[in-house]
Amino acid sequence: MSDYLYSSELIDKICSIENIIIYGAGIMGKALKMCLEAAPYNKKIECFLVKDIIGNPKIIDGIPVKSISDCNYYKEREIIVALNEKNMSSAILDLESAGFARYIELGANSEDWSYIKGEYFYTNPDKCYVPYIPIECVENNNNLTRNIKPIVYVAKSIFDKKISSFCSNNSFEKYIQVGAALADKVIADVCDDYGDNISTENRIYCELTALYWIWKNEQAEYVGLEHYRRRFDISENMLIDVLEQDVDVIVTIPVINTDGIGESYSRVHSRSDWEMLKNSVSKQYPEYINSFNYVEKQNYFFPYNMCIMKKTVLNRYCEWLFPILKELRDLIGDKEDVYQNRYTGFMAERLLNIFLYHNRKKLKIVVSKKKFLN
Repeated sequence: MSDYLYSSELIDKICSIENIIIYGAGIMGKALKMCLEAAPYNKKIECFLVKDIIGNPKIIDGIPVKSISDCNYYKEREIIVALNEKNMSSAILDLESAGFARYIELGANSEDWSYIKGEYFYTNPDKCYVPYIPIECVENNNNLTRNIKPIVYVAKSIFDKKISSFCSNNSFEKYIQVGAALADKVIADVCDDYGDNISTENRIYCELTALYWIWKNEQAEYVGLEHYRRRFDISENMLIDVLEQDVDVIVTIPVINTDGIGESYSRVHSRSDWEMLKNSVSKQYPEYINSFNYVEKQNYFFPYNMCIMKKTVLNRYCEWLFPILKELRDLIGDKEDVYQNRYTGFMAERLLNIFLYHNRKKLKIVVSKKKFLN
């Protein structure tokens, strides 16, 4: 294994390739290029491969984009397939049908891709708008014994797909059923429809109905939120050790949008919604607008609305967050598309980053690996 902070056998295999060929010229392919060209990898990207050049650029940042039908001379080379998992099988079939036999599958949800991104930010701290402190690098002071008992809620709903991966829960994890007010059965010991809640808004607010419930109803010193599929890859002992160092916030390794957070949101979701979001921040919290303008131009964000925070910090965050989302909810209303109707959840992912950047000098923020359960 290598001496990188984040390492794996697959990453070691990628590092052994002299000149890199990436199959996929989309968001992930461009992000992989950015990471591999930088320290500590310092790799040369030879070209991008795609199934069909029609609809794709012919060149990306000086790197040619080529159709697999025109690249017989690459058939004996190792190809890194950088795609979302849902597109992986068809891409492999296309490569094999074209005569390509050697390839490395690097899925968007894979731990290996997360590690490559983490290594990029750890090695290039100037690329981060908050200090990038990996949880593995937080020094442990064994003299501290505060007996911290964090509670990290795992959001799940009756619509979740079945998980085939085995996952043993830590004692600090507790399931919370989101959208319980809309469900006909109870599937968790904690439901988001009692106490002060917005459970009926789950189709728009997604996992944020759990976050709202935690804000209004949980009083533990440290609280957190994760998903039934996406979990913090952290042991109980490590979590307690880290929190005892007076850490304020734990987030996951960032995702990368090479064309910028604001532009990516506008392209994938809605430009007008993004502009309304900016206007809402400017109107309700004018002291945050410079932070908004800065963060929206950056090429990464801490995703998934996953976090572990001091409850006092989470209170401040939610007091800031939910009035913005409420105004957007009133302005935009319901969307017909079920996926796009989750817009407040998507917006909150970006707003978390604006909050962290704006308060970066007051908060000790550390970054944890995550695991994705299939």
